[in-house]
Amino acid sequence: MLQYLLLLCAFAVPGICALAVPVIEATAEDPKCLDITHCRTLWNIVWTCFVTVFACIWVSIHRNVVLDSESAVDAFLDRLRIAALTILVPEYTLAWAVRQWIVARQLSEEFSEISRKFQAVFPPDARVDSSWTVTHGFFVLMGGFYYTDGHPVSREDLEVIIRTRPFEPPDDLDIKGRSKSDAFSKTVTILQTAWFAIQCTARAIQYLPITNLEIATLAYAAMTVQMNLFWINKPLNVSLPIRLEQVPGPEFQRIETLSTTEEVEEGWRARIEPFIKAMVGTQDDEVHLSELSQVPTLYSGKPEEHQAHLANAIAMAVGMIFGAVHCFAWSFAFPSQAEKLLWRISAVTTVVIPLFYCVLVVLIAMEVNLGKPVMILSAVAIPFYLMARAVLLVLTFTTLRNLPPAAYEAIHWMTFIPHV
Repeated sequence: MLQYLLLLCAFAVPGICALAVPVIEATAEDPKCLDITHCRTLWNIVWTCFVTVFACIWVSIHRNVVLDSESAVDAFLDRLRIAALTILVPEYTLAWAVRQWIVARQLSEEFSEISRKFQAVFPPDARVDSSWTVTHGFFVLMGGFYYTDGHPVSREDLEVIIRTRPFEPPDDLDIKGRSKSDAFSKTVTILQTAWFAIQCTARAIQYLPITNLEIATLAYAAMTVQMNLFWINKPLNVSLPIRLEQVPGPEFQRIETLSTTEEVEEGWRARIEPFIKAMVGTQDDEVHLSELSQVPTLYSGKPEEHQAHLANAIAMAVGMIFGAVHCFAWSFAFPSQAEKLLWRISAVTTVVIPLFYCVLVVLIAMEVNLGKPVMILSAVAIPFYLMARAVLLVLTFTTLRNLPPAAYEAIHWMTFIPHV
């Protein structure tokens, strides 16, 4: 339902640009402004947008397992870093959510199949329920299982356990009991976002100006809705994992057989490789849970290369929508021509570059041999994209200094709907 409201608002907004907007003088001397139900202040606009964006992003973040041993301050700062990343590059957080969703589906199918096969080998009285759901898949990759020695159980080691002994996955009630889902916060966020989308739609229908900050807020709301859809089966705020006895699985064996005389790759390629893997989404290849006491923040369960490419393509496709929403402000009134030009260039950039990467990801998945110029262009495009995003973020606030008078006109009946 919320998605449809956001889409309706997105397509209704251009109506402001297509027709002349009547200038409504809503000044302090106007009798209408003596009634709070007819006018809104600059603070009202900024506060409503801030609350909507903060609520959408904060509630949509589904972290991996956070142990009780982690301090509340560290947990808050980690979540704040993810929120900041989402504000700057929401496509990256979305790609993380998509990668986890893809891997969770794969794990649920693979573990269910393996369990069915090996259950037939066990005595009838030792057989257990062997069905694995997508929620179980999320629970595995987010660090839901830990060894008693304090290390997370990898997907490879859990597969060994399933193959060697009867292992019944935890039921949904057990997982929900370990999850600290805040129904109240989610409800408030949904109501606030729905109210905001309806308000923007109503303003567009009545030909009242919408600010650039409100346009950006709509874009963030649309992105967080997509994140929640991919994380809908992921347990939220789990701090109490299930403890298992140590099993010498592939991860454990890998550490035991590592040679201390392994050749270390040097040079510029080795220095930039972690950055490239982080951008592509294959950084999990360098993660070995048997060496860690906690699953990394952006860990996705080691997706295969084609899965990472698929996740990136989906995130980039949605990212184009994020940029396109900013293009709806193409003909808005700006304080200066320079700001209007910067907004237009930046908005187009945030559409074109994700489209370029989306095509690039598809070509890489098809194993098309891309020339060196294309790869250089793909590397150069990243700072331009980040610069465009930064410009849009700054302009959403600088354009507030000189709004059309009609922008302060409020939708009377919207004031009676509960919102923050």
